Amino acid sequence: MVHPTRRSRLLAAVVIMTAVIGYSRTLSDKVSFLAAECKTGAGTDSAKDSERVLEGHTDNIYALALTPDGERLVSASEDGTARIWDWRRGKCLTRLDYDGPVYDASFSPDGKLLAVAMGDGQVEIRDADSLRKRFVLTGHVGPVYALAFSPDARWLATGGGEKDFTCRVWDVATGKEAATLTGHDGAIYGVAFSPSGLLATSSEDRTVRLWNWQRKEGRVLRGHTSYVYRCRFSPDGRVLASASHDRTVRLWDVEQGNLRAMLGPFRQAIYAMAFDALGHRLAWVGEEHRVCIGKLLTGPKESGDGFACAEEIRGPRDAVYAVTWFGNARSSTLFFGGGDRKIVIVPK
Repeated sequence: MVHPTRRSRLLAAVVIMTAVIGYSRTLSDKVSFLAAECKTGAGTDSAKDSERVLEGHTDNIYALALTPDGERLVSASEDGTARIWDWRRGKCLTRLDYDGPVYDASFSPDGKLLAVAMGDGQVEIRDADSLRKRFVLTGHVGPVYALAFSPDARWLATGGGEKDFTCRVWDVATGKEAATLTGHDGAIYGVAFSPSGLLATSSEDRTVRLWNWQRKEGRVLRGHTSYVYRCRFSPDGRVLASASHDRTVRLWDVEQGNLRAMLGPFRQAIYAMAFDALGHRLAWVGEEHRVCIGKLLTGPKESGDGFACAEEIRGPRDAVYAVTWFGNARSSTLFFGGGDRKIVIVPK
């Protein structure tokens, strides 16, 4: 995902047009099996003995996502690669090489597909096991900033573009476009599906939108005062979280479309957040070089930094762009990465 604070390095314009569908040539076309180039290490700080670090990327890490069973992790980076990891063993299994930055990547909820959003305007849909390309969705002029699979794995939503301002939904079985959603007045930095199939988008235009995408009907959630980056639904779909350059995380009541709580303002921009598996905790990251973890608020409409950030993990000496959880009620693991090019894994 492009952050306006990095515009001098990441100039982009995405125009989403029609889809041109292509089957893969061969796996070797874009896939390099370079486990030797990826390494893993442990934190040297004695207070972080339980942390693990995955190394191999050579530029900003913008997205992290796991397979449904949690066995594999995919990372997307400005270095032009998406890497698939056996994170438990600390091994890089596969490296997908591209001609420009990779802004987002995700496995489908059924674990069968991998989607990659690239800086050259293409979106790939691959078989998650063989990594054979099923479809290449083209039409974007400039990078695609965000993507998300629907909970039934039938649809893929993509968004981005300072000149296009649209979110498109694709049928993953055919690679054909199913819907084009218009209404945003700026680039789309985040897309997410709820468990019921409701679609959310977050944008440079300072708004978040909730869509019944089949009907192309949307509701606008206003309140942020600057760019809105990633958005994420809680596991039960009742709350939508949005991260913004205005230094806040906002929690929205999905049914009512109202602000439920505001976390912050913090000291600097917030880029991403993630709910734990139960939806009881929220982790958020940004320019502050740390990961904050707080309990989901149900009472106060606003909270200051000290109240919201109940637990803090010191991050790298650079921005943190990506965060995700894996686990259950008994145990969970937090993953985050960013400008220092490392993936940090912390049992929580």
